[in-house]
Amino acid sequence: MMKGRRLFWGSALLLLGVLLLLENLGLLPFSAWAFFWPLALIWLGIWLLLRPRARLEALSRTITIPLGNAREAHLRLDHGAGRLVLHALEDAGTLFLRGECGGGVPEVRREGERLDVRLRLEPDAMLLPWVEGSEGYRWALAVTPHLPLDLECHLGANQAHLDLSRLHVRHLILETGASETTLILPAQGQGSAHLKSGVAALKIQVPPTMAARIHVQSGLAGVNVDAQRFPYAGEVYESPDYATATNRFEIHVETGLGSVEIS
Repeated sequence: MMKGRRLFWGSALLLLGVLLLLENLGLLPFSAWAFFWPLALIWLGIWLLLRPRARLEALSRTITIPLGNAREAHLRLDHGAGRLVLHALEDAGTLFLRGECGGGVPEVRREGERLDVRLRLEPDAMLLPWVEGSEGYRWALAVTPHLPLDLECHLGANQAHLDLSRLHVRHLILETGASETTLILPAQGQGSAHLKSGVAALKIQVPPTMAARIHVQSGLAGVNVDAQRFPYAGEVYESPDYATATNRFEIHVETGLGSVEIS
């Protein structure tokens, strides 16, 4: 991918240099700048159409991130168009994360016993959301259930299934655009979730072992909360035993258009 980007930008700079040189020599009857950007866009289109298929397929990769000596972790997912699946590793062993990550590149930083991981789309992938077909980029990720985790998901126009039921998530941030998202909260522990959606369908499942306090701020969205499990108490929906529950989650939902279902 790096060679392809160097070829494109090197050719663009070479073209600009030639045009400016000819203009300075008085050999061009027009402004170089007026023609450079149209020519650059034409060259970009040719490059995208004719680049080898193997190079496109290289956007899909298998990634593994070792656990190392980490005792806590922060995971950030920046995913665009496509499908995202996240769940717990069945046999974690010495791994923190394993999965298929189409168009994505990992950034890993270790500070003492803290592990910070970010998965993001590389620049070429952001230009080519159709590389893997009509479903866009597919990420299928599995994370160790043995580590306290802060999870941050920034999603675009995608379909996401986030099964956190076996994960030890302390804090969750989820921002999503025009999407369809199913979120299953952890079954044990204590934590908080801040969920922000645009034109989206958001379905939140709270395991029966987990108590919840739910704050909802909605625009024109349809909101459906299981009132039997979470009776409305003034400004929040809350499990009757929330204050004394060992396993409890505080959920903040901010949504615009679309729908929110919490059960």
